[in-house]
Amino acid sequence: MSEVTRLSATLGGAGIPLPVVEAAAGQLGFGVSVTPTAEPDTVAVTFGPVRGTLHDGCFLSLEPATDELEAAILHGLRELHSYYLQPRAAPATAFAAAQAFLKQDTTVRIQSSQGRVQVWAFPADASWLARRFSPRSTFAA
Repeated sequence: MSEVTRLSATLGGAGIPLPVVEAAAGQLGFGVSVTPTAEPDTVAVTFGPVRGTLHDGCFLSLEPATDELEAAILHGLRELHSYYLQPRAAPATAFAAAQAFLKQDTTVRIQSSQGRVQVWAFPADASWLARRFSPRSTFAA
């Protein structure tokens, strides 16, 4: 499962490994620079005007959040979820829905298994119960 949240000038999430960041940077025409930080299990990532951190290999925080960065991260996540669904590709419609759902102060979750992709969104500060029962869209791979 992957999760993307847009809060103010920050685009963050979980289940977003470095190869997704590299794919996003490539979509934007940049290479990624990765440098260690003083924090354990955390690296600084930079590409073009984007700066951020990656913790434990999958917890991401990037600034500044732009529509272009959001689209590029979702492109990288589509590649990741296509790997999960091999030999099928993750449907572009699922990631178009994710992008449509991802607005300011919103979290979007993407889960792939058994030949399908589920996408759902909820307010970033939603309770566990609200997150659990948020409506989901399902797309066949």
